[in-house]
Amino acid sequence: MNPIIYDFKRSFFRLSVLIFLVVFAVLGIGIGYLVYNASIANLPRSSYYDLNFVGVTFNYNGTVIICGYVFDNQGNPLVATVELLSHTGKVISITQSNSSGFFVIQGSNASCIAVKYSTYQEKANISSSEAYKTISITPQQPFHIIYNITEFYNYKSNSGNILVIITGVKGCVGKLILVSIFKRGILNLTFYNERLKTIGSCTINYSSYITITKLKIKPGTQFISIEGGNAPAFGFRTMLEYYPIPYIEYAINQGVISTSSLFQLFFPIIMIYLAYVLYSKLIDGGAVEFIISRPLTRADFYLTRLTSGLLTGVVTSIIFSLIVGDTFSALVHYFPSFVVSMMIIELVSILSFYYILSFMLSNFIKSASATLGISIALFFIIRIVEGLLPIFLPTNVVNIVGYYVNPTSICSVAMYLSTHLTLAGAPFNLGISIAAQLAWLIGLSLLGYLKFRRMDL
Repeated sequence: MNPIIYDFKRSFFRLSVLIFLVVFAVLGIGIGYLVYNASIANLPRSSYYDLNFVGVTFNYNGTVIICGYVFDNQGNPLVATVELLSHTGKVISITQSNSSGFFVIQGSNASCIAVKYSTYQEKANISSSEAYKTISITPQQPFHIIYNITEFYNYKSNSGNILVIITGVKGCVGKLILVSIFKRGILNLTFYNERLKTIGSCTINYSSYITITKLKIKPGTQFISIEGGNAPAFGFRTMLEYYPIPYIEYAINQGVISTSSLFQLFFPIIMIYLAYVLYSKLIDGGAVEFIISRPLTRADFYLTRLTSGLLTGVVTSIIFSLIVGDTFSALVHYFPSFVVSMMIIELVSILSFYYILSFMLSNFIKSASATLGISIALFFIIRIVEGLLPIFLPTNVVNIVGYYVNPTSICSVAMYLSTHLTLAGAPFNLGISIAAQLAWLIGLSLLGYLKFRRMDL
């Protein structure tokens, strides 16, 4: 049997590794479920549909006229069936949205609108309520906005007068869907980064109740404020969070990411312990001299034990992440493949570094128990420093340390991508971050090997 596979089996199938893998998987799923339950568990099934509609209602002495737009989760138009219903559910009138997604429908004494597309059907009440604020222009002509949209938006703001939706963002370009009770007006959008610093702005001049246009989002946007109105009495300004990925995916990803918090906090200690068992104890106890007296060079022994431990970290990370991904797939019928991939990268980055760190220290510290203690102490010191840096240093310095100096810089990159899904506007250079991570891993491995070669066994 290949010595690497043999040592990998000895390390991965250790009772301590298997028990803690199961324990952290169960605890992680529990944490993830709490996040899921707080964010998206109670959403209606329609939150996952690929059907959305918006509209503006006009009431002329009991006759309701609705101008609307039907679209998918990317903001693209849909040809759908539109019905006006009475309070008893009777169909008053029926029409279809055109190839551009727009429709106009009218009927007397209507109280509800229903939109049907494929196997989906969604409704919205026409009568004014807290959800749909009514602005009376004249006693005979009350206007208000109606809508029913999924949770796949990137941004949503409803001031009562104006509804703004941004959806289908790819490469910082998305669809802006603007619904206004006024046929003409100006909408100003201002983009802010995570520090609430203005990074750009955009002005939309609209001349229709419903305006559909492309919008370029400034890279690094975390918040968007909108300001507009066609008269001082109806002016408004709101600022809300912008999601670089659809909100529902963001919520799911947050739940998935939260599952690894305990794993990242404690499983590196298991990897440090593996380095102690597979390597440190052998050096401290003098067993290495007997092992390499056989047809086995120091390089073979060093690389075999190093590689088998790293392989344990990789396999453990994959198993943990897939368990989490499958669990969330059962909950929301959606397998978060991208964030699961990023989680694997995060965990491999962390586990590999601390295993190699302990492996390297074993060659410089004679006592195996001292190596174990110092390695665990360094782990907690590094984690504490990582938590304190944002408190005492400006954001740009924290980014440099986190993405370039940090010995687990790829973990930081993967965490960023988990909630952004794009490198546009990222506060790091991917190539430098990868090089920094590899420099730590390869550098510590070589340092340990050079010391091992000269060690008097």
